[in-house]
Amino acid sequence: MLISIIIPTLNEKKRLPRCIGRVRELSVSEGPIQIIVADGRSQDGTEAHSHLADKFIHVDRGRSIQCNAGAKAADGEVLLFLHATIALPMGALSAIRETIVSGYAGGGFNNRFAGIDNKTIRLRRILTLGSPNSNHKNNLRFYGDNGIFVRKDAFESLNGFREIEIMEDYDFSKRMRQRFPVRRILEPTLVVSPRRQLRSGLLKTRLQWITIHTLYNFGVSPKRLKRLYADPR
Repeated sequence: MLISIIIPTLNEKKRLPRCIGRVRELSVSEGPIQIIVADGRSQDGTEAHSHLADKFIHVDRGRSIQCNAGAKAADGEVLLFLHATIALPMGALSAIRETIVSGYAGGGFNNRFAGIDNKTIRLRRILTLGSPNSNHKNNLRFYGDNGIFVRKDAFESLNGFREIEIMEDYDFSKRMRQRFPVRRILEPTLVVSPRRQLRSGLLKTRLQWITIHTLYNFGVSPKRLKRLYADPR
């Protein structure tokens, strides 16, 4: 089973080699992969690392646009959408394959932010309306930081990501679980860079996320919500 790993990038020159290198390392023991970098016309020299990928494509900026373009170029039966800020842990590729073979169409992983202590985790839970179960197996809402994966045929039947400015990952995971059986992989856990929290501050970032999520569910357009979402790159 070939897994096509799609990495949407925008000015990720510093992080991309580490991300790809880690995936290559895992594939030696965990099975065949294809790496596709869908670059949103970076200005920092990200393209200098194009040789590290199996395919490096240039597309218009926008995570949903980039992910859809990467999926279109993919040859694998399974797609994994991976941010360059995520360190893929040992066992992740095997867990995806086991999940698909077990009859699930896709899903996502538990995650944690690198370098964040227990006190900060408790504060994050308080700021997220006290929910302690964001990584519970029954929580089937997935975001980009959860490493969304899906069978390619299921992805195509859902017409991919809606090409909206923000919340495209949440929207896709919602449509995916409405149509197909999906699973949250509890272990291994993805390790995510806390770049946004470090740049903007934990309190501001969590309140921003809650506001955007709430307004989106009340029908505020992604175009308007995008104004609230600062890009730390």
